[in-house]
Amino acid sequence: QGMKEFNRVLKPGGCALIIEPMIPRNAVMKSLYLIYFKKVLPKIASMFSKSSFAYDYLPNSVEQFPQTEAFTSILKKAGFRKAEYFPMTFETSILYVATK
Repeated sequence: QGMKEFNRVLKPGGCALIIEPMIPRNAVMKSLYLIYFKKVLPKIASMFSKSSFAYDYLPNSVEQFPQTEAFTSILKKAGFRKAEYFPMTFETSILYVATK
């Protein structure tokens, strides 16, 4: 529903840029990333934040978010005529570009 609204408010030819964290596909990077994301980051965050819920929630949220082709398919079903993705930073984040 949110992507349909995103598409609705864009001018024709406009681009939506969406950046999301992602779990790397490379086995070594994936292992390192998950250790950092699930063990290290919540401990660091707890030193600065009174609520660690967001940092406990974030890894699960990233794991549940549709990745790559699945998300570009959602964008196209929402009415975007073109949807692409570009993994960045050793596949720890991904940029989606959707064109109306």
